[in-house]
Amino acid sequence: MVLGDRLALLTEVARRINNGIELEDLLAYVQEQVEAPIAEADKTELMVVLGSLLSMVAQNEALFAQVLRTNAALARLDDLSREINQAHNVEDIVRVAAAGLSELVGADAFALYILAEGLPALLGWDAPPDAFPQTVSVLSAGGARLLGKEGADEVTLGVGSLAGRPTLVELLRGGEGAALGLMIIRRPLGAEDIAPEVRPVVSALAGHLAVSIHNARLLAEMRRHATFDDLTGLSGRRHFFTEMRREIARARRDKRPLSLLMLDADHFKAINDTYGHPAGDAVLVAMAEALVEGTRTVDICGRLGGEEMGVLLPQAGKDHALMVAERLRVAIRDTVVAWKELEIGITVSIGVATWDEPMTPEDMMQVADQALYMAKAEGRDRVISESSLNTIEIAPPG
Repeated sequence: MVLGDRLALLTEVARRINNGIELEDLLAYVQEQVEAPIAEADKTELMVVLGSLLSMVAQNEALFAQVLRTNAALARLDDLSREINQAHNVEDIVRVAAAGLSELVGADAFALYILAEGLPALLGWDAPPDAFPQTVSVLSAGGARLLGKEGADEVTLGVGSLAGRPTLVELLRGGEGAALGLMIIRRPLGAEDIAPEVRPVVSALAGHLAVSIHNARLLAEMRRHATFDDLTGLSGRRHFFTEMRREIARARRDKRPLSLLMLDADHFKAINDTYGHPAGDAVLVAMAEALVEGTRTVDICGRLGGEEMGVLLPQAGKDHALMVAERLRVAIRDTVVAWKELEIGITVSIGVATWDEPMTPEDMMQVADQALYMAKAEGRDRVISESSLNTIEIAPPG
């Protein structure tokens, strides 16, 4: 057989191998193409050579398939990372991650845990009810306890199980490598092990989740600070005014009453000067608690600055507002703040304003503030409404 014929034969052999020919059929084809019969000894050697070629092709195909799976997983990871970065709360992060992991590894349930005082606490999940415990104990592959405490449901870092279901557990690590929490990926009963080439992708996803959860919690904390007063837990001034505008619009639309109470602690400077500012803070907290306990869930209580607080009363006319104000005044007067070995009494002065066209939030605040000033001037520890004032001057709009 000349060189050209040999090359042609080898090319055809390679093509048939790529098409998935069986070894016996390949040997028969080679026998047909050579000029003389193949001796049995040569046939055995040829079988080994052809078998090696077929094995090499099979390995290459497996490697190629693995590369394709890895590339597909990396492409999905890239998409997931973008979607997770666009999520601004834990609920959305969990939803996006759960959908991606269902596609990547066939997960049927997913949970995120965050470390709270050193213990993994369930933060968010996408799963049937009671699929995940409130806290877990994380063990290494060798059985050593890494996180959590004895008695909690145990999960193994990496491949393991929870309540008889196969799981994959990955730690969520911060920028310096410290554990922030963990994620648990649960798979259906009888599911095969996750392909080795996908495990690094899952680990990379855990890194993205750690960053996104950290950012989402920071954003939630910033929103909380912008909305609520840190000391009392009441609405902050800006949020209180936002709610006033919303309630005034609702009162105008539905033609329902709306009232505002302005409260100020009497002789508050003397409390700070006598007992110290921490004692003054304790007094403000006690006032806030009395406001929350003495109002409805639809009412809005806010700290407007210093010792001044406000209560917005939707669907409350003047008579109802006066009744609520008097009830709050008495409740606060009866409050005793325990401070060290002392007891501090509190009284408040309250001004009441009821909305009427064309009052703005600023107008209502001005009217209630004037009534509060009169309550202070008349001796404190009392309630004054705008109807008690001789003149009320409201600045014209604009």
